[in-house]
Parts: sequence; structure tokens; C-alpha cells
Amino acid sequence: MTQSPPVAGVVFAFSGQGSQYPGMTARLYLDHARYRTHLEAAADALRPYTGTSIIDLIVGGDERIHQTGFTQPGVFAVEYALATTLIEHGVRPAAVVGHSIGEFAAAVTAGALSLEDAALLVAVRGAFMQYLPAGGGMMAVRADAEDVAELLAAEEAVVVAAYNGPQSITLAGDLLGLDRVRQALAARKVAARSLQVSHAFHSPLMRPMLRRFARVLERVPSAVPRLPYYSTVRGRKLSGEALGAAYWVEQVTAPVRFAPAIENLLSRQRPDVLLEVGPKQTLTGLLKKIVGPDGPDCMAVCRTEDTGDAAFNELVCKLAPERAAEDRITRAVLDAVTEIVDDPSVEAGLDQALHGDLGFDSVMFLRLKFQLEQRLPELGPLSMPDMLGSLRTPGTLVDYLRTQLDTMSAV
Repeated sequence: MTQSPPVAGVVFAFSGQGSQYPGMTARLYLDHARYRTHLEAAADALRPYTGTSIIDLIVGGDERIHQTGFTQPGVFAVEYALATTLIEHGVRPAAVVGHSIGEFAAAVTAGALSLEDAALLVAVRGAFMQYLPAGGGMMAVRADAEDVAELLAAEEAVVVAAYNGPQSITLAGDLLGLDRVRQALAARKVAARSLQVSHAFHSPLMRPMLRRFARVLERVPSAVPRLPYYSTVRGRKLSGEALGAAYWVEQVTAPVRFAPAIENLLSRQRPDVLLEVGPKQTLTGLLKKIVGPDGPDCMAVCRTEDTGDAAFNELVCKLAPERAAEDRITRAVLDAVTEIVDDPSVEAGLDQALHGDLGFDSVMFLRLKFQLEQRLPELGPLSMPDMLGSLRTPGTLVDYLRTQLDTMSAV
């Protein structure tokens, strides 16, 4: 009798290049103190190699985020910060998987790379790719690899770059070759769409950068992931295999075996949730098609491009209800704000502006401080000058009080 795979809880699925956009997660950065701290840590680790602050690019809505040399560090920084913030809120992954550049955030989350080493690799990888000669492209095709095998046999410069799911592959290679394949597919009434990319990623056209990238990799130690790591290079779970120089070099030109990796995960574990960790939804739809109607829930951390503190906290409450039940601070803040506003028509929310939306003035802020000291005596006397920076929304105040409690617990 075949045994069912064990229940896995939440699996983090990190998205790849293409999920970026100007201003990505800017609202969450401004609203959520812990996310802000972790994004700034990633930006600091990247800055020696990018030459500019990823924070400035994100908060400023800079269009340069679409340049590969900034895209890859930017996506990595956001994914690292999202994952670390989720873990601090009690949402701990039972396994990880990453799509292309997303494998680096997955590796850090799994303990196979340090933040500093990953920042070096991601920044150098993106820069080396950006400065490769132009002339390559990529194309999303609504077909399986077998459906295009005959066409690719006649085009040596075009390969399958990603196996994304049922009837979903990506081709990469020479632009002229891609155009010939597109015309052949159109004649067969097969949908194909050119992607807005600068180069043919995950194809032989990446080979000129490999030697230089390998030299950089000599500075980074290999390590075995401490969490189940579903490799999209191998298309399966790694079994005691280290993520080292050979792996990351191979990853540059190897196809992204996303669908096989997810299928292997489902055969080994029974996750309750497959959670896309990235700036916006790009994998969630693919995941739903792979797992089918009877599979685990598939959802994204950033469901919209303006995801902020309220949506993030709602997700945490859904994925870590035991943490939510214990979170007296959130309840205390919302209850205190509601009592002070004293208006039945106003419903206090975590992302509402205390001064603007809820009408707080200096007297109300003093009352809020007193109320919190009464409701949360374990925090002791609160300092109004220290609190001022957090008095933007109930959510930012919750983050400040949690940090205070964590600091006191660590002493």
C-alpha cells in the first residue's frame, strides 16, 4: 500500500525576473517596520556591488529596475525581506523552491547561502548578464515541450528555457530563430508571446559570462540546505547536495524546471499552502494549474502592486493563526484606537493614518500612550519621543511595540 506524503505546511515559492516593477513593495516598505529593516539590510549588502541603493530605486519608482543589473538584485532584496519578515511573524516554510533568480532567496531562506554571499552572487550575475552582447530574446508559448520539439530541432540557436506548467513553456535564443519558430507556431494556431527581456536567459547565449562568474563563485563556500530545497535546475528535491559553484554556474544556462520541481514536491510532501514570495503574482497562476483543483491552496504575499501593512497582516493571520491568537499587541492597539476615536461609523484598521483618517491630535496621542501602558503592562512606561516615528498607522505602531517587546525579551 502506497503511503501518502507527509503534510508540509507552507512552502515558499520565490518568483524570478519579470516580477519586478517600479516602486515594487514601496507601500509595504513605508508601512511595515520589520519589512523595512530587512529590505534595508539586503540593500546594504548589495550596495558595494550595485553602486546605488536598491531602496532608492524601489521607493523612487525608478524605471532602471527593469535593467537586468538592477532587476536581479532588486527582486532578490524584496524576496529576502518578505521571507524574513514572514518567518519573524511565525510563518515558517516547510520547504522552498525558486524560479531562476528566485533560487538565491530560496537558498538564503534554507540556510545554504548567507545574505552577504547571495548579494555578491546576485549582483555580479545580473551585471555580467546585462553586459552580454544583445541579440537574444525569449518567448512564452502555450504548449508542451513535445509540441515544439520538431521546430526546435531545426533551430540550433533556440532552446526551451523554462518548463512552467501544463501547456506553458518559455523559449530562448537567437531573435531570428525565435521569429521563425513564432511564425511556425502561428501557422499551427499555437499562442506565443515575446517577452520584454534584454537577453536570452537560460540559453547557450549566456555562456560567455560563465568563466568570470565561476571565478567569483570561488569566494563563496558551498553548503547543504537545511530545509527541503526543490531545485528548478534538477527538477527535484536535493538530497544532501550542496549549493556551490558548480550548481550556480549550471543554473545560468540550464532550463528552469519549475513544473517538474513542483510535481516532485507534491509527490514527497502534502503542503497546505504554496505561497508565492515576490513583488507581485507571477507564479500563483502557474502553481494552480500544476496542482489542479484538488491540490493545496496557492496564494501570493503581494496580491496587488499596492500591498501594504493591512494585507500583509491579514495573510499572516491566515497562515499562522496560532501566532495571531497570541498577538495581544495588535488587539490592544486597535481596541485602544477604537475607544479613543469613539465614533461608531469609524472602523479602525491597521493601515489607516492615525492623524489623517482617524483624526488623531496631540491629546489623543497622549491618551493612546496611556491606554497602551494599561493594556500592555509588560511593556512598561512608553516614551512618546521614541514612539513618534511609529505613530503613522496602527500597523506601524504595532510593529514598534513588537520590536520593543522582542528587545525586552532578549535582555
